[in-house]
Amino acid sequence: MDIRTRLTRKPVTTALWLVLVTAMALFLSVGVALWYSTGNLFDILDEYHSAVAYRLDRGVHREVDPGEDGVRYTMDDRNLTVEQVAALEAMDSVKGVHFHSLSGGYSPSFAPVLGVRNGMINCFEYYHQATESYKEAMIVGTVERIHWVQEDGYRDMWPAYDEEVYYTSAYFMINVEQIALIHESYQIENAIAENMQINVSMSFIGEDTMDYIQEGERYVFYGDYDPEPHFWSDGTTTYKPEEIFSRVGLSCGSCDLIDGILQTRDGTFNREGAPLVQAAAKLEGTLEEFLADPANVRWVEQVEDWYLRQHSVPVMGTPALETFYVFMKNQASIVEGRMFTQEEYNAGTKVCILSDSLANRSGLSVGDTIKLSQFLCTDENESTITDYPDGYLNNPNIGSPIQMPEFVTEDEEFTIVGLYKLRDEWVDTSYAITPNTVFIPQKVQIEGTFGGPNVEKEQTVWRETIVDGETISREVVTKTVEAENGSFGVYLSIELVNGRMEDFLREINEDPLLKGQFHTVDQGLENAIKSIEALAASADKLMLLVGLGWVLLLILYVLLYQGGQRQNLGIMRSLGASPKIARDYLFGSGMALASIGVVLGGILSGVIFRIVQSKIAESTLAQVDKSAYSAGAALTEDALVEMVSMSQISAPMLLALCAAQLAVIAVALWLHAGSMAKRKPRNLLGV
Repeated sequence: MDIRTRLTRKPVTTALWLVLVTAMALFLSVGVALWYSTGNLFDILDEYHSAVAYRLDRGVHREVDPGEDGVRYTMDDRNLTVEQVAALEAMDSVKGVHFHSLSGGYSPSFAPVLGVRNGMINCFEYYHQATESYKEAMIVGTVERIHWVQEDGYRDMWPAYDEEVYYTSAYFMINVEQIALIHESYQIENAIAENMQINVSMSFIGEDTMDYIQEGERYVFYGDYDPEPHFWSDGTTTYKPEEIFSRVGLSCGSCDLIDGILQTRDGTFNREGAPLVQAAAKLEGTLEEFLADPANVRWVEQVEDWYLRQHSVPVMGTPALETFYVFMKNQASIVEGRMFTQEEYNAGTKVCILSDSLANRSGLSVGDTIKLSQFLCTDENESTITDYPDGYLNNPNIGSPIQMPEFVTEDEEFTIVGLYKLRDEWVDTSYAITPNTVFIPQKVQIEGTFGGPNVEKEQTVWRETIVDGETISREVVTKTVEAENGSFGVYLSIELVNGRMEDFLREINEDPLLKGQFHTVDQGLENAIKSIEALAASADKLMLLVGLGWVLLLILYVLLYQGGQRQNLGIMRSLGASPKIARDYLFGSGMALASIGVVLGGILSGVIFRIVQSKIAESTLAQVDKSAYSAGAALTEDALVEMVSMSQISAPMLLALCAAQLAVIAVALWLHAGSMAKRKPRNLLGV
């Protein structure tokens, strides 16, 4: 009897055996696929989700310290100490302590964004700090009238003076002749009155300095442009408020009359060697002639600095952009391109990510290459950030330097790989960023930036010996201190191991160094962890049962299917068939049926598995926050489908599983067929 006759002679019996083999392959394939995908689901979700801890706003630690010259504030735990960072890094629940750092970046391609729409400002108070680098203007005009002058008297305010100085404040109107410098976002022609008038505010150091400003004289003014209405009055003015206070203003600071020019002292004392800002000068001819005069070279340098600042933005170096608060909370998301890859972080690849607002204003797109020169803006930011720890000055900005710092790197080529969109571009919180913020991998950022862990350094101090109130000796000693950097607000994020958020909170509350200093944010994966773990445990048990069932069905198939051929095998052997022919007959008929059954089982398992697994994944992912994930984009239904498909067993793996089943079945059939074929015919026939 040949194999074909054996399979077709009793079709019903053959069909039943085919169903058995198909069911055997189906159960094993579905069981293995569920076991694999369930175990892989957590890894997929872990890749796309993060749990991150952030330091509480440091303002909650404020203590009032009444000083001699007014109320000051002191802050506890201003920066994480070396010991605190070591404690965090030692925690099993902490995946990484990420410090983000700030530098300035100049590129002729950048056109920074301002929060100005139709001449008015969004989030007015915050705007003044977030865009202070871009609000300076230079205007030529004639003093129309002086609204009021207020003599402030003698004050000991600036450390540059050894004694009290006399201050006078004035507020006056000029007829605008020329707007030489101003940020393009200011619609100044619409904001200023139709007769092109603008109010100017200045303070004057010295009793006679105010005399420099005279009605009817022409001047060039340089100061901070303010498009919001002013409501300043000494209470004695006879002018109508709408005439005086409804116009925009130019603030020129506190000025000294030096070399016949009003120069401001504002902001110069924390910058050693910084030149004074030229605030106002009388103008005889044109502005071009004034700037061409070698005596006015500082004005020319100031104009050059202005142009550089108009193309400079804050640059944040990061080892993990996806852990930023704004991306974790979906306040920012990637709308074009992608996040940085781990390879780019590790290698320090020159790539960058911009906001869509900055890119659109600058005419840039993903894939474009820009030339970027980095500079340090630590001096300007360190003082403001540490003085105001609980608010908008923690936002990255390059400050308003008196002059542009020297470039540390020049004209490095960076490729734009992504664009992010801010849900609200002008949020004044410790964790916010402005739309001008550009991100780069931290390894490609210059050294000496603001931000990072505290470091130990040697400090030289005086040590005095005092007896009865008198100093009897002084000596210079050196001690080791911690130099504070930036470990708060947007400059720090603690990445947690997914599923360990509760462990982290418990650990820090047990540590007196860290207790009460952090809050956690996750994207819902914590809620799904238990379900995933329970699902994985069930899949393990199911896999064990399916494996045992498959072995039992294999034994049943081998013994009963081949064993049912004892009669035919005995006749074949009695008629002179060799053991090899008998073995090939038994093996061939059994293997042909098994091959068809395994193929059918594999096909059906693919369909059934996807139905079962999608239902399981749907119930699991329902507990995950779909509003955001660490790739920095909204977790859409398409993204969910992609995650589910990524966790599924692949078609090649399913084919390999079917091939493995056939191999095991083949070995079992071959061994059993060989054993039966060697028996004597009378034993097979039961004689």
